[in-house]
Amino acid sequence: MLFRSDPRHALEYWREALDAAPSPGLEKLYQQVQKEQANDQSSEKLYGVRVVLRYDSATVPVDTAREMVKVVDSTYARVSSQLGCSAEEKIVTIVQSREAYRKATDAAEWSGGQYDGRIRVPAMTGQQMSTQAEEVLAHETTHACLHMLGEWPSWLHEGMAQKLSGAVLPASAKAQVAAMAKAGQLPKLEQLKQGWGGFTTNQARVAYSLALAAVDALYEEFGSDGVRNLMRNPERLPAISAELDKRLGL
Repeated sequence: MLFRSDPRHALEYWREALDAAPSPGLEKLYQQVQKEQANDQSSEKLYGVRVVLRYDSATVPVDTAREMVKVVDSTYARVSSQLGCSAEEKIVTIVQSREAYRKATDAAEWSGGQYDGRIRVPAMTGQQMSTQAEEVLAHETTHACLHMLGEWPSWLHEGMAQKLSGAVLPASAKAQVAAMAKAGQLPKLEQLKQGWGGFTTNQARVAYSLALAAVDALYEEFGSDGVRNLMRNPERLPAISAELDKRLGL
């Protein structure tokens, strides 16, 4: 899509279209991208096999940016081999200061990254590559791959993104999920199908733990081949979600 690779030209095109024929939906998108552009200082670009990385050189050193390209490329190759996603275009990845990230996306305070058709990652000034930064990029790249495969509920998105970026549910989180499920304090997976942007930090923490527990159970029940088959047959997901609810005691 035009706005992913060249938002300035997209804004010009949309403005002409809106002047010719008003459209509430397009106007909302125009306002959103215009706000993003006003707060986006990521003017430098690097290209990988599957990624175009835009970054703010005042925030991210070029060597770190090169490492980020490698992480997105390698994660895409790994996740694609597991899930079967296929990219027609390079994945646009935007790395900017946390302040610019928050202004451009209106992301929740707890948000460590976002995928909205492009990967967006906040970074600290002078940030060097770290295990945490690799996990964030791998997490959002998994979201990108899942989007290529169709529409999926938020719990599956977030659980898969955690698992395939290497996250492991701590014993304390497992115990919390089990205790809350027993007390009837957790929603069924069907209730976690929409975006989580309005969650408090604590609500988000519990939702992410539950999502990872559900995807762990999914892999235990069906294995890697079964999960890959599910990606090709999304109509099976409601029945599988109900079975996972039972398994988790929801």
